[in-house]
Amino acid sequence: NNSKVIVMDADGSESKSIARSLRKLG
Repeated sequence: NNSKVIVMDADGSESKSIARSLRKLG
């Protein structure tokens, strides 16, 4: 799962959405 966050981090705006989703799962 962390690998996806790193890849999305490159987009920047997308990383924020992913980060929020991970927090809900976490």
